[in-house]
Amino acid sequence: METENAPINVLIAENDAPFRQAIRVWLKDADGVTVVGEAQDKSEALELVRVQRPDVILLDVDLWHLDGQRQTKISELYPGSKVIVLSATDQDLLVLKALQEGAVGYLIKEECLPHEVVEAVCAVSRGEAVLTPRMLGGILDELAQQGWGSA
Repeated sequence: METENAPINVLIAENDAPFRQAIRVWLKDADGVTVVGEAQDKSEALELVRVQRPDVILLDVDLWHLDGQRQTKISELYPGSKVIVLSATDQDLLVLKALQEGAVGYLIKEECLPHEVVEAVCAVSRGEAVLTPRMLGGILDELAQQGWGSA
């Protein structure tokens, strides 16, 4: 857990090497953030989580949601870490599923600005959730269609 002086330890689990490297560069100079590892596939990510115990994981959706197989809940795969899913899509059902499975944030790769990634890492380390207003609106619409909140 983050204290005032302790760094936020981050694992980048992303199969797109150029994007993974960009994230590393974005986080490298951020105050209070340390990248403790990079993974290009699910098995590498799981091993690094076991060894490094990161506070925050930036997780490519493809490393969680593989081949249509029954996926393990994010919270079970990465216990003790706060997960921000990185995806090329903001499909409401996928965002909702990631949140139901234990993610605390969701970022769209093509829309990520360097300062937003740093802010997202810091926010989830403080216990906040990270979604764009557009994603939140879509999730609320999807929940309403499913009858959530109705008597």
